[in-house]
Amino acid sequence: NLARANLSKEQLTALSQQVSLKEKIDEKKEGLKMVQTMVAGGLGMLLYMILIFYSSITAQEVASEKGTKIMEVVFSSIRASHYFYARMLALLLVILTHIGIYVVGGLAAILLFKDLPFLAQSGILDHLGDAFSLNTLLFILVSLFMYVVLAAFLGSMVSRPEDSGKALSPLMIL
Repeated sequence: NLARANLSKEQLTALSQQVSLKEKIDEKKEGLKMVQTMVAGGLGMLLYMILIFYSSITAQEVASEKGTKIMEVVFSSIRASHYFYARMLALLLVILTHIGIYVVGGLAAILLFKDLPFLAQSGILDHLGDAFSLNTLLFILVSLFMYVVLAAFLGSMVSRPEDSGKALSPLMIL
């Protein structure tokens, strides 16, 4: 192939040169990626644990209240949609309080442990603010609210409160 190409000595020398590759790794970006991965995993676990806790409570309460005389009296005085909206709003406020306690505890832990050599040298605390965004927090709140509403609907579909766990299994898989 070289003989048929009719290359000159200069062209042949240019083709046979080794390529020099220098890789430059930005430590700041790598640290940010690590912190973002840790935050995403932590938020995912937090979201799942809160979801398990509040969706099971909501489904069991809706299933147990479905056929009681007290609920018949309540629904004779107010519309069922108003009751449902008020219940979901109250549950959202409870979830916000729960998350607020975690936020306050996390901030206290950061302030308490910020002088540890591991945290100071690794730069985790420098990137922690960049890893969180308002969109992420809004996504968590909206998804929690949607899952809890779905859990309430699934809880209203069962005939006995004991079966609410079975009705929630597709939600937990999702």
